[in-house]
Amino acid sequence: MEGKGTQKIESGFAARNILTAEMTGSLPSPVQNWLKAIGAVGHEKIDSVKLKQSGMMKLKPEQKTWTASEAEQISFTDPPAFHWSVKMKMRKGLTVTGKDSFQEGKADMRIKLAGILPISRSDDNEKTNESALQRYLMELAWYPSGIRRRRSVCSFPGRKWMHIPQRRP
Repeated sequence: MEGKGTQKIESGFAARNILTAEMTGSLPSPVQNWLKAIGAVGHEKIDSVKLKQSGMMKLKPEQKTWTASEAEQISFTDPPAFHWSVKMKMRKGLTVTGKDSFQEGKADMRIKLAGILPISRSDDNEKTNESALQRYLMELAWYPSGIRRRRSVCSFPGRKWMHIPQRRP
């Protein structure tokens, strides 16, 4: 699916305690610097975020017309996960619903006509899992303290922080 225009996002969060510089000590220095620069250090850690979105979408890039959509997402930081659902009104009385989730390193995406007739499904394959992980990492900008959680995205099998030295010209 493809999106267009400005989406309105309402966010809410549940926080438990303050993110300290000591808590980020095991992270690579660029990540520590980023957390400090954006003001996450010294503020409450975010455990979950709920977003409401409204915008325009296409089911396929080649589709000519855009369709109004309403979506809701809840994201969690420990363990890393998100659940997103969308509803699009295609024609009078006809809707398309979509669900997209990422949990335990695995993705699941489903699109249905009228909420019951499957149109598309993609789940637990390498490409979809990698795409969902990349989305989760990109969305950490909304809840940056999630990068430092006990079971963060960096604790998935085969994932770890790696220092890449800067190249000097």
